[in-house]
Amino acid sequence: MRHPQTPSDRARPRWVLLSVPLVFSSARETILGIFNYPGPDQDWDFFMVEDSADAIRRAARWRMDGVIGAFGRSDLARAAGAFRVPVVNLHGGNTFGGFAQVGTDNGAIGEAAARYLLDLGFERFAFVGLPGDDFSDTREAGFRAALSAAGHAVVSYDRRRAYPRVRRPPPHTPQLQANLCQFLAGLPRPAAVFCSDDLRAFEAAKSCRHLGIAVPDEIAVLGVNDDDIRCQGSAPPLSSVRLPNRKVGHEAARLLDRLMRGERPRERRILLPPEGVVARQSTDVLHCADPVVAAALRKIREEAAALRSVNEVARAAAVSRRALERRFRAALGRTVLQELMRRRIELAQERLRRTDWPMERVAEAAGFSSGVYFSHSFRRAVGRTPREYRRQFRWA
Repeated sequence: MRHPQTPSDRARPRWVLLSVPLVFSSARETILGIFNYPGPDQDWDFFMVEDSADAIRRAARWRMDGVIGAFGRSDLARAAGAFRVPVVNLHGGNTFGGFAQVGTDNGAIGEAAARYLLDLGFERFAFVGLPGDDFSDTREAGFRAALSAAGHAVVSYDRRRAYPRVRRPPPHTPQLQANLCQFLAGLPRPAAVFCSDDLRAFEAAKSCRHLGIAVPDEIAVLGVNDDDIRCQGSAPPLSSVRLPNRKVGHEAARLLDRLMRGERPRERRILLPPEGVVARQSTDVLHCADPVVAAALRKIREEAAALRSVNEVARAAAVSRRALERRFRAALGRTVLQELMRRRIELAQERLRRTDWPMERVAEAAGFSSGVYFSHSFRRAVGRTPREYRRQFRWA
């Protein structure tokens, strides 16, 4: 990406090496965030190499000013260190090579997944990941801690363990897939399964389909990355925790810029929270033992922006407001109004992330009566103003 130079500025551009696995849609979004960073007063040339230690080592003879890459293994980090220029590692897990680091907070991903599945009314939970991989283990730890605080346990799948045969898997099923089938078949239901990434979620949903387990009615499946191929290619389509990929790229380029200028930023490890859950059919269910509360939750989820009072929710549930409040607290530990506000804040967050709408329009679309009330309610719920939230998750 080149930017025009003025006649008074004839210095060569900054040469920046990128090593990112393009096979993932999340990585492509991250690269777009990097490309977006240099403004008209800066001139950066990007050189891209494949994400392998050999390719990075071969490129080390090039004259670079900085490097950005996904160096989540020690061999990749050693190869990147051979450039002897500032390096920013696109990695949310363990630190490798002592590089500056920008990534997504994996613990916060697990916490977000737990909150989302708890709000759907589930009481049984499982985790499917890659034991021993730091990103998977940290996501599991965040998921487990959030559920433990709410009084729930988690059953984790271990691909290294042989599970007892509960149902016959389809013919020609690979051993790992067959083992996952047995784990899922043995879960008490209904249950919610959080997977460390969309590939694991895709495999879990496929296993359920082969076993005749209804998704999401018997087992709901949630992944991470919002990978369009995996999520839309699954049957049913997968819900997924969306990551701030473009923001990660933008912050990585900003940090590299400071390092190339000779600055010493005090914060050399930046971990960003996830954007939220993109809900699709694999979690499109509400599990609540109380049918009245389930009806109220469905009304709030589908029409939160249009509802004007708790009385409308009570009418949809065919009970009095007092009865609904009593049953709501007994089932969920919160009031109807608190749930309505939670859903409206969720709608506002989505529009703040994905649109350039002015605040008054965001407030109206989410069901708030005024911009002032929206700003006050949002700050109380999220811990920052709507504008601060938008700045945090926008990459341009």
